[in-house]
Amino acid sequence: MVGDAKGPVSVATVSGDQEIRAVEAGEVKLQSVSGDVRVGIRPGRRLWIDATAVSGSMTSELPMEGAAEGATGGDPEIELRARTVSGDVRIVRAAPAHV
Repeated sequence: MVGDAKGPVSVATVSGDQEIRAVEAGEVKLQSVSGDVRVGIRPGRRLWIDATAVSGSMTSELPMEGAAEGATGGDPEIELRARTVSGDVRIVRAAPAHV
């Protein structure tokens, strides 16, 4: 498990689950053969997603069309690439960052 990711992250597992509690920016690459992937996205971040699960499910608490809540125009701040064979991919809302 990774707590807060403020920059690029790359994780690959064969049978382990992966969790990032909060992503603020950067490229995130997650690959798993039989583990689940869970990623929290900070509010207001622009997000680009490329995710596949061969036999697992894919869910997101974030809107998949249009701008993220509170995000302004421009290039994505986060590029998420997630791949699983038999695991689930879950994208969730992370808690706001502490000031």
